[in-house]
Amino acid sequence: MADGGLIRIFKKRFANDIRQGNSLSECRSYGYHNDRLNALLNQQAITFDYQKRKQLIANIQMLLSDELPEIPLFNTTNYTVFRQSTYDGWCFMYDHHALAHSKLSFLEKPL
Repeated sequence: MADGGLIRIFKKRFANDIRQGNSLSECRSYGYHNDRLNALLNQQAITFDYQKRKQLIANIQMLLSDELPEIPLFNTTNYTVFRQSTYDGWCFMYDHHALAHSKLSFLEKPL
């Protein structure tokens, strides 16, 4: 889809009509409520037409950029040090900071 997962992130962070878990990774912008945003997020989730979905996503991004419900103060970075002579089978994944995130790193590879 056109959103590349971005809309799932928007819904998880900003929608008011979804149940949240207790995990810190499921944190959201508490105190922010916008009925129009909720409607747009729900509408794009059930829209199959690519152009309509693309327009809905643009509207969602515009609304969030206008209201700015959160301002990130920092971004975490992990550093990993490993001894190549011991193990060098790590699989790097885009947008994942820890080597252990990729389960492919732990599969035995053919010689």
